[in-house]
Amino acid sequence: LRVRAPNINTQRFTDYLGGSPTETEESDIPTAFSTGRVDAMITSSSTGNAMTAWDYVTHYTDANLWLPKNIIFVNQRAFERLDEPTRQALLEAAARAEERGWQMSRDDNQASLEALEANGVTVSTPNEAVAAALQAAGDKLFAAWEERAGEQAQQVLQEYQQQRGN
Repeated sequence: LRVRAPNINTQRFTDYLGGSPTETEESDIPTAFSTGRVDAMITSSSTGNAMTAWDYVTHYTDANLWLPKNIIFVNQRAFERLDEPTRQALLEAAARAEERGWQMSRDDNQASLEALEANGVTVSTPNEAVAAALQAAGDKLFAAWEERAGEQAQQVLQEYQQQRGN
């Protein structure tokens, strides 16, 4: 199966699943499907909706591989120069924005799934075998990253795993 793989992680993930990763720019996706260069793509429902994927695919498997999101970075030194009340106000605003952002992402996902279906795309969830294969590929991708990660990344990873209860 030739799968659109726009970056190294998607390429590795596709390899781990036994597919053939095919680098295809977003603007070239319709042509890639119509000419047979790709048979499938890994994408969010949001991107599928925005790109009118129903023009070239008939099925979408909602595997919850990711939800679209935005991230804001703050310079640590600039943040530390703020007085304590301002830092606290910023952190509180960030917490509210994070909660709102996750909800907006979930809402967009649901609306996009509905749009795909309304335009004739069959939306399903992975069966147990596919879900297990996706999890195994994700675990392998994560393990490969973990091997390359530095000490600081390892600390972040440990904190993340503790929060997830792993």
